[in-house]
Amino acid sequence: MSDITGEPECDIEDLFDPAFYLDLVNRAYAKELDGTPLTLADLPKKSGRITKKINAAFAKRKVAGGVLNHYRPAVVLLRNQADLVPTIDDATRERFSNLAERVNRVL
Repeated sequence: MSDITGEPECDIEDLFDPAFYLDLVNRAYAKELDGTPLTLADLPKKSGRITKKINAAFAKRKVAGGVLNHYRPAVVLLRNQADLVPTIDDATRERFSNLAERVNRVL
């Protein structure tokens, strides 16, 4: 994963464009965020996993006990894939394609 993202620490969520992934999180936590979605400016600037950055923003805003449930944004994507998948940028598609190629080589 690090070879694909260029970050020393990363998760599958880091393959997505940060703004796209944050949109998934905002949709998943719309009630808890009380109509004030997170923005990229709300996330810590340091490098690292987006999920850790979101945890920090959640903790600061006292959302979900400061812990992102990884499944909730995934469910948003799955349930709304007809609308959301076409909006995924080319760089994200390339990162996922690279991951699939690497997995296939191992298998």
